[in-house]
Amino acid sequence: PKREYLSGIAEIIKYGIIRDFKFFCWLEENIVPLVNKEQFTLQCAIKKSCENKRDIVSEDEKEKGERVLLNFGHTFAHAIENLTLYNTWLHGEAVSIGMCMAAKLSNELGMIDRDSNDRIKNLIERSGLPTRSDTGFNAEEFIKVMSLDKKNNNGQINLILLEKLGRAVKKSNTSKQMIKDFIESY
Repeated sequence: PKREYLSGIAEIIKYGIIRDFKFFCWLEENIVPLVNKEQFTLQCAIKKSCENKRDIVSEDEKEKGERVLLNFGHTFAHAIENLTLYNTWLHGEAVSIGMCMAAKLSNELGMIDRDSNDRIKNLIERSGLPTRSDTGFNAEEFIKVMSLDKKNNNGQINLILLEKLGRAVKKSNTSKQMIKDFIESY
């Protein structure tokens, strides 16, 4: 089904955002044929995504380092899924919203520029995926659910944010109050 297919596209877009700027640019140019399931474009996107994932996983089989970057957008997405009782958004749809949230937060923290944030949101919109949830979330509940993420440690919420478009980083020192303020404003 189209929604399931687009959910997979969200994970493909993630690879360009977190580690492969050239692939991100390719996706910007080829998103329409990819969404329309044009065979050659789809094969290229799947191959490049698999190569990116292979490279990350083979460098970090035990999830002690770079592999955590695969969770870009997922900390927000898991909270969205949980708070909507897993019956509103497919996983990839929640991830697309989470990626937009993580990109926007990266921009607000001065890590990426507004143009990079806008490019990410635009690509996700052009793919037909959501960029925000129309469900109003209680920020306290959102933070509580985010705090349960298995990647957190020492009471800190670990976020995967962007150093630049094509390079994600793990950020552990963002205060819960700052994250709460961001969720309320988003």
